[in-house]
Amino acid sequence: MRLLSKISDILDYAASTVAGIITVVLTTITLAGVIYRFVLDNPIVWVYEFTVVCFAWMIFLGMSMAFKRKEQISLTFLSDALPEGARIWLSRVILLVILVFLVISTKEGLAVSKSTWYQVYNTVPISKGLFYASLPVSAVISFVHILVEFLETFTGSEKKETVQSGVEV
Repeated sequence: MRLLSKISDILDYAASTVAGIITVVLTTITLAGVIYRFVLDNPIVWVYEFTVVCFAWMIFLGMSMAFKRKEQISLTFLSDALPEGARIWLSRVILLVILVFLVISTKEGLAVSKSTWYQVYNTVPISKGLFYASLPVSAVISFVHILVEFLETFTGSEKKETVQSGVEV
């Protein structure tokens, strides 16, 4: 369990670092695109396709980061109304459904990425498969995070949330 948790931490660090780098690159390229288009009247033709690939990676890496931090969107009105034991079992079922979804996403994402790997964008020499690879890569990272959370429901080693001034921290 500790090893899996450590792997989860390393993957999260890597995803956060890559997402940060992509954010800086994306901001720089977008700003340059705007300057070239509206100030210099000479647009950079590859900016759009490049930013689409960057956005896909940011979105899916952000998904994995949200799973790691347990910050994904959730409706809790049902689980909040349940007793503690039922809440734990509901959490386990939900986590299992997410794990199954991530396995399917990985399988299908790999298939699409593989089938488009040799297709290249028109204005930038990047494989279209790289765009689609963002889903399975992030799904695998997310799977590790969710698996750790799922196993923690059985070991009881999950970090307990404390309530301070009516705000969960």
